[in-house]
Amino acid sequence: MRAQSGRKRGGLKFSDRDYINALRAFATWSAKHGSSPSYKTYQEWLEKTGRRGVFPSGAAIRQRFGSWRAAASAAQI
Repeated sequence: MRAQSGRKRGGLKFSDRDYINALRAFATWSAKHGSSPSYKTYQEWLEKTGRRGVFPSGAAIRQRFGSWRAAASAAQI
């Protein structure tokens, strides 16, 4: 009998769709403002727009996907 592996990485509050929606919303904002869709800019975006807690943190996104680049690829941004 195999032991359970525990909860899904980063899977406590947000669904897979939530992560993708957050990344796409950020990418749209980033394009409008001429900034790169980087991890650092995402963190700043959460603060500036009051979306902290509404969308997952940058750290949660990296944990969920393994890297920021993998997350961006999954969201097709």
